[in-house]
Amino acid sequence: MVNINQRIGILLPLLLFPIVLLAGSKILQPKSDTSKILPPLQVIGLKYPSFFSGTKFQLIDSNQLRFFQQQNLANLLANQSQVFIKNYGPGAIATPGLRGGNANHTLVMWNGISLQSALSGQTDFSLIPAYLLNNLAVQYGSGAVLFGSGAIGGVIHLQTRDKHTVGQHLQLMSGLGSFGTYSFGGKLQLTGKNWKLQEGVFYQRAENNFTYHEAQLLMPATEIISENISRATHANYKQLSWVQELDVQLGRYHQLGARTWLSRMDRNLPSPQGTSPNNGTQEDRQNRFMLDYKRKKGAAETLVRAAYQLEVLNYMDQQNGLSGTDAEQISVVADQILQAKSFEFLVSGSYQLLMGSGYFIGSNQNSSFYETQSRAALFGSIKQKAFNGKLQQQVGLRAEQVDGKGIPLMPSYGLQWVYNKSISLLGNVARTYRLPTLNDLYWPLMGNVNLMPEQGWNYELTVRSNFAMSQNLLAKISVTGYYKQIDNWIIWVPKSANLSTPMNVHQVNSKGIELQWSLNQDLGKQRIELSGMHDYTQAMPTKSNLENDASLNKQLIYTPGIKHQLNLQYKIGKTAIQYTWTYTGIRYTASDNSTWLNPFTLSSLYVSQLLVKNRHHFSINASLQNLWNETYQVMANRAMPLRNFQLTLIYTI
Repeated sequence: MVNINQRIGILLPLLLFPIVLLAGSKILQPKSDTSKILPPLQVIGLKYPSFFSGTKFQLIDSNQLRFFQQQNLANLLANQSQVFIKNYGPGAIATPGLRGGNANHTLVMWNGISLQSALSGQTDFSLIPAYLLNNLAVQYGSGAVLFGSGAIGGVIHLQTRDKHTVGQHLQLMSGLGSFGTYSFGGKLQLTGKNWKLQEGVFYQRAENNFTYHEAQLLMPATEIISENISRATHANYKQLSWVQELDVQLGRYHQLGARTWLSRMDRNLPSPQGTSPNNGTQEDRQNRFMLDYKRKKGAAETLVRAAYQLEVLNYMDQQNGLSGTDAEQISVVADQILQAKSFEFLVSGSYQLLMGSGYFIGSNQNSSFYETQSRAALFGSIKQKAFNGKLQQQVGLRAEQVDGKGIPLMPSYGLQWVYNKSISLLGNVARTYRLPTLNDLYWPLMGNVNLMPEQGWNYELTVRSNFAMSQNLLAKISVTGYYKQIDNWIIWVPKSANLSTPMNVHQVNSKGIELQWSLNQDLGKQRIELSGMHDYTQAMPTKSNLENDASLNKQLIYTPGIKHQLNLQYKIGKTAIQYTWTYTGIRYTASDNSTWLNPFTLSSLYVSQLLVKNRHHFSINASLQNLWNETYQVMANRAMPLRNFQLTLIYTI
């Protein structure tokens, strides 16, 4: 039986969108007949920005980031994108789920280097402070040809470089929030004639004794155990991150760069509701070092990156004692981009050619095992523009060897067609894959060295429309349909009472529809924007190597079938107010769909005020989250906080 929350989730977009259009065209009347063209957003740290033809792409800029200065990447993406975050609670592990994929199906890139763990293939988004990001981008769908293993559901591109290009800039940040949260940060930019140095630091500590209602929310038997408000215990944490980027111009055509990102987080881990406390603690350390060389002359651009990453994770509890892992990764990527204008090659037009190679070695060191994995890749892509840029086509290919063994070639084809000023069409077909991690292959007593890579195909089609409903009212709408089939899906299967082992078990099909829309009304000094993002996702195993597999044709666990988000933002002068509403549908917690977590809705209110006097800028940002005191869980038996606030003061000169 479909309950009222499910009905709301299904019907809301259908009911709301006509009202939005009516309100925009009838209520918000234009004030003047002037039109404004905004400059394109530049994402400095984005890799291969010219080679995303046919791919759905979302940019999250500094205007959206300002509301999340004390929060992490997980909270930012949960509120500003169509990425579902599997959040175990404030300060706890948070990983992405995109288009029905697992956490290791979403790749995270920083300056063109993957941050995925060699051990787990995942990135913990709770370890990445939003304050250190100046922009980020979400690339939806397969990116395997350009970025390699793991880019199945999508790619998150992080930019830590500041947008300022000249002069000296200093920024100081101080913040506080509910549950004993205190944050401090700073950014510094120094620029010389041929060099530029940028520093960023973020520190946060929290008692994290957040309030919640004790509840058994696992269906089919939901029970509020106590109406009394409880407080989380053994959940405090502290975090420190530092980023440094140095760029030096050598002559007219050459540039050298050195980049460092160090972070550490120490946290106590609260036990799940209904279990005995085990006083678990976890220490996470990430040390990232990168050198890059760029040469640009005429139509040719060469870029070489070399990076070293050390990931340390130490976990301890009173039952199991101390267990620790050290994972090292070395990456070297070399790219060559050529642009040619108007020459004959099958079809006349302009062409861009990308050729690249990459080498990666990952290793693990702990008391249990030491293993390595090496990969070498050659990849290329050619992009053609014709009919004055209205038609763009792109063909790519990747060849890769893993520990000396080849994997099937990875081709891709992208198409972007601008039908007219208002309507454009994007399409993409790509082969995709994910390699087994070191944990999958070599974990003591449980690893499986015979695992095959997950691989399959991704298809997507997007229709975008931008049109003026009146002289000052702009509407945008984007509809994407996708289908993805992955063979050799890896899951961990019990093999004894206490042990499991990973196996290539399933063929998984994922399909869905993504709707994005916005209305922007310009009223001179005032601006109103109403926007929405809506997702329908069906992801289920269609074939299995297990006998009597009850998960066949059932939705994957912790994959919401429906997700909605609405944002209403009002700006007047240097004041901005934003209200955000999100709806997350049912998440099944058992592979046979016999148990589940009910849908939940969350609301947040954000206020930002900028004060400017000469060169001095003061920004005051306040937020009130879980506005209506919802009792909910993203993951089963993991408490989430009731109403809470944050207040941030930022001074820039």
